[in-house]
Amino acid sequence: MKRSTIVMIVLLLVIAFLVVYPLVMIFYGSFKGGPPYAAQDFTLKGYTDAFSRLITYVTLLTSFWLGIVRALLAMVIAVFLAWVVTRTDTPFKKVLEVTVWIQFFLPYQPVIMAWILLLSPKTGIINVWLMQTFNLATGPIDIYTYGGIIWVSTIHWASIAFILITPAFRGMDAALEESSRICGASRFTTLRRITLPILTPAILATFIVALIRLMESFETELFLGYSKGIRVYTTRVYNLIYESPPNYPEGMALSVAFLVILAGLIFINQRFLGHRQYTTITGKGYATRPTPLGRWKYATLGLVIFYFVVGVIVPIVG
Repeated sequence: MKRSTIVMIVLLLVIAFLVVYPLVMIFYGSFKGGPPYAAQDFTLKGYTDAFSRLITYVTLLTSFWLGIVRALLAMVIAVFLAWVVTRTDTPFKKVLEVTVWIQFFLPYQPVIMAWILLLSPKTGIINVWLMQTFNLATGPIDIYTYGGIIWVSTIHWASIAFILITPAFRGMDAALEESSRICGASRFTTLRRITLPILTPAILATFIVALIRLMESFETELFLGYSKGIRVYTTRVYNLIYESPPNYPEGMALSVAFLVILAGLIFINQRFLGHRQYTTITGKGYATRPTPLGRWKYATLGLVIFYFVVGVIVPIVG
């Protein structure tokens, strides 16, 4: 047997153990009357209990709308950042791109804790300063809210989406944008009518990835929402598994249903983009000339720096 074949078999076995085995155990445990490892009869009780409770649908709806809002906001920021560093003449573009990468590499849980240290209603550094400065009884900003969850997640996921869509922006032929401007279109019209439609496949694919991952999000909701009664689908499963005694059948039934929903989102993404061809046809050589912004280039520079300060400097200092 060839060495490459042996390596491939070992790799497939490792993947099967790390991915397939946990999935099989989730499906298996969802049909048991108790823990998956216990000698219990097979039953649908986990599913009937899970989907006969109103809280299941409430948490699912909460996860969905939170995912949609955060994914949309993250995509708006990411598209803007990618456009600035790849399609415009904004100064220091290479440095600006590195600043977004720094946000991506920051460990997420310490960043969440940093925002708690900054914006906790009673003890947060920023809230304490505001209370002392304006003689307030309580801090005006509360990180333990839906707004706090959206804020922290959006700032973090904008950098991830930026990294995913930047190659598509960089690979677009600038001749198309130049032709639009020659025809009299403004920079904003060119962005809206030329740049964004051509990059629709990359933007939609990144949005679906962000939506799936944000619906799966757990740490942010646990740290910022659980103590205030904000429940999402993932924290509902966590609560079922870690309550005493653990409710494995219901928790795993919810997990299976969630996997099916996420698989459906992936299928929709493939159906929407997988059977379409997006081809850019030009009659001249490939061009990557940036769009001149005039005086607006300093505004875009300032906005990217503001994102860096808010997303990186403030949490690190905190």
